[in-house]
Amino acid sequence: MMKEKRTKQKKIVKEFKENGNGEFYLEFTNKELSMFGLEKGDSVEWMQLEDKEVWKKLIKKRWSI
Repeated sequence: MMKEKRTKQKKIVKEFKENGNGEFYLEFTNKELSMFGLEKGDSVEWMQLEDKEVWKKLIKKRWSI
């Protein structure tokens, strides 16, 4: 008998904020960032496609000297 492996869905609900230049942004706590394996300075772009699938692009910011 084969067991089905399920991924635990992670979900955070946020409101957009607007800066003085008319740009929108989201703020996250360190705990919320770590829930998704992100760190301060990482860049995530996303868009919702017509079929409700979410496309995401992640750029990990790594510093080196």
